Amino acid sequence: MKEFAKQILKSKGLDAPEILNEGIWLVEGVAMYGLALEGGGAKGAYHMGVIKAFLECGYKFGGITGTSIGALNAALIAQGDFEIGYKLWENLDPTQLFECR
Repeated sequence: MKEFAKQILKSKGLDAPEILNEGIWLVEGVAMYGLALEGGGAKGAYHMGVIKAFLECGYKFGGITGTSIGALNAALIAQGDFEIGYKLWENLDPTQLFECR
């Protein structure tokens, strides 16, 4: 897999990355982090809080993926809509999720 990724980068005119650690690559002198978000409904709210903390600490992610609710959050982040996703979770009312009788 690492060799395949290196070939893709080279085909785009980029230097092959140096693997610093599993999941952390150094591409053209910049550390790239990948982020994988699991599924699990309410965990989606926790995802956004943790990612907010990472972003406030200056982390940048070169790739993001997820399963179930993690995929929804990953898609929002990948398209540059982190703040929209964060506010969605921050303002979510339980009655929007459950039929309360």
